[in-house]
Amino acid sequence: MSVQKNTGQKPAKWQAKPAMESKPPKALMKVMNPIMTLMVRRGGGRMGDQIMLLTFRGRKSGRQFTTPIGYTREGNVVTCFTDSQWGKNLVGGAPVKVTIKGKEKEGYAETTSDKGQVLEYVKHNLSKGGPQAARQMGLSLPKGYLPSDDELRTMLRDRILISIKLQGK
Repeated sequence: MSVQKNTGQKPAKWQAKPAMESKPPKALMKVMNPIMTLMVRRGGGRMGDQIMLLTFRGRKSGRQFTTPIGYTREGNVVTCFTDSQWGKNLVGGAPVKVTIKGKEKEGYAETTSDKGQVLEYVKHNLSKGGPQAARQMGLSLPKGYLPSDDELRTMLRDRILISIKLQGK
């Protein structure tokens, strides 16, 4: 895979930003989340390689919540990002369930909002996984474009990294 490195030059005014955060409108997510939840519970097809269900308890209410979210997986460790308020429920560590390709597993989630750790994780996954890894992390990048550290810091400014250690195999 050939990767274009950002030279730091400003793009012409008519050019689109080379790298940007990919955030669907909230109204669209209200419609799509129930559909994605149903699909992932049934196996997810190709979407199951990129989207999982994360189930956790509210830290104040004790209610159970389930949300579809992009993920990466290496062995028994599943990693995802969020900048949503629900992420606060996992700060300090929390038991969770994940549903990947229709199979539910229990695990323990830990979070970090350390910008250096988040940046290094994203850079590692972009270099390893390319465009698919970018989509799984909610980033929109032109084909073959590797954003600068400054661009990544801007794109990831409010995100927390969630690392889930799955139990069993």
